[in-house]
Amino acid sequence: AGWSPDGHRLVVATREEEAGMAQGVGFTIRMRDLNTGSERVLTRDLNPATAGGPRWLADGRSVLLVAKEREGEDGRRWSDDPGMYRMDTRSGAFERLFDFPLEDPSDWHLLIGFVPTWAGDGVYYVNQGRLVLHRLADHQEFELYQNPELASEILDLSPDGSELLFGVNDPNHPIGHTDSGLHEGGRLMSMPAEGGVSRELFRYQDSLRINNAFFTSDGEHVLFLVREETGPVVMRVHREGGEPERLFEADARVTVNPSRDRSRVILMQQTNEAEIWVMEGLIEALISMRSQAAGR
Repeated sequence: AGWSPDGHRLVVATREEEAGMAQGVGFTIRMRDLNTGSERVLTRDLNPATAGGPRWLADGRSVLLVAKEREGEDGRRWSDDPGMYRMDTRSGAFERLFDFPLEDPSDWHLLIGFVPTWAGDGVYYVNQGRLVLHRLADHQEFELYQNPELASEILDLSPDGSELLFGVNDPNHPIGHTDSGLHEGGRLMSMPAEGGVSRELFRYQDSLRINNAFFTSDGEHVLFLVREETGPVVMRVHREGGEPERLFEADARVTVNPSRDRSRVILMQQTNEAEIWVMEGLIEALISMRSQAAGR
C-alpha cells in the first residue's frame, strides 16, 4: 500500500483468484479515499512486486511501482522481466518506464526495492547488489553504492531529501533462501542522496529479521521493525548511529508503511488460513478395494 502526499488516499495492491490463471496470481490495484471511504479499481493488468511499491510521486497524481504486465492474446500470462511503471491515479492508465533484467527471475518480487527522489524526477533503486539513482527525464543512471548483499527492502529517503537509508547483509550469516530484509550481522547504513561516503548506523547481532526501516518526520532518527518470536517490535536509532532503543511491541503485523509526513503508518498483515478435514470410512473403503482386487 502507498500513501498519497496529502495523506488522504491509499493505493493498495491485493492478490485475488482469477478464472483461467493459476491459483493466487490474479491481482487488483485499487485506490481508496480515506475521507469518504470510497474505493475504485485502477487496474487488474499489473502483477506488483512485494518489495517494489506502490509509491506516490510528489505531484499527487501518479504512483510508481515495480511490476510485470499482463500480455498474450488471452491475457493469461505475465511479461518475463519486471519493469518500473508509472500509473495515473485518476484513469488507471500506466506506462513502462524502464526494465529490470534479472539473472534469476524466480524471486523477482523480492529483489527490487525503490524510493522516488523528493522532487519526483528520479528513482533510487536497489537491485542485484547495486544502489542506483535513475533519472526519469533522460534515463541516465548513476551507481551510488555496490555490494552483493544489499537488502532490497531497506531503502528510504530522509524528509529533506538529503540522505539515503539502506541495509547490507553479512555473507557470513546466510539464511539459505531469498529474503529482502536484514539478518544477523546485517548493517543499517546511510549516505548522501547524491552519493558519497556511507556510514554504518549499527550492526544487527540478533538472529531475527529487520524490515521496514524509515526516517522519522524530523529526520533525526530511524525507526525499524524487528520480527521477534513473540511478535514485531518497533525500535529506533539516531541518524548518526549508536545503540538502538526499544520503543514498543506491535500487534501481529509484519509490514509498516509510513505516510509522506511520517504522522501515520499503515500496518499490514499477511495471514494464511488452513483447514482440517475429516474423511470417514476410509479404512473400510480401502479394505473393500483390496478385497475386490484379490477376487479378480
